[in-house]
Amino acid sequence: MTYSLLDPEPIPPPNPWPKRIILVAVVLALVAAVLYWQFRYYREERLVRSFMDALQAGDYRAAYEIWNPNPAYSFDKFLRDWGETTAFGRVRSYEIVWMKDIRRLRVPIGGEIRRTIRISGRSTGIIVAVKINGSEPAVQIWAETDPPKLSFPPFELQPPS
Repeated sequence: MTYSLLDPEPIPPPNPWPKRIILVAVVLALVAAVLYWQFRYYREERLVRSFMDALQAGDYRAAYEIWNPNPAYSFDKFLRDWGETTAFGRVRSYEIVWMKDIRRLRVPIGGEIRRTIRISGRSTGIIVAVKINGSEPAVQIWAETDPPKLSFPPFELQPPS
């Protein structure tokens, strides 16, 4: 079929697939970012929950194994720190209040000035604050994922505000 200047060839409609592909890619990226943010401390939280569940059940040997202590930290010392004779007593309930990755930490230096410091080394751990039996302040636990073990944190953090 021939066309003249007065009767041009019709312009084909734009292809909708490039816009659809970009939209799907953006939505998938947002979903991935939200899922990462929600589950970034999943392994550490699961480790602390299994530890606290063992304490709540009164299975101190299992809790000691989850703690994965060094040889200098005996089972008797563990019972003094986590047994029924502690300030919070037997664990009847617990709540994970907050979790904090300390590889990049904002600290006050010289009064009101806040600086970001980087923790050197290959740390894979976070600080998990657990409120035991509803008591304040929350107990802070260092949760290391590689290898999985718990310990007391190298320093105490103030709760995030």
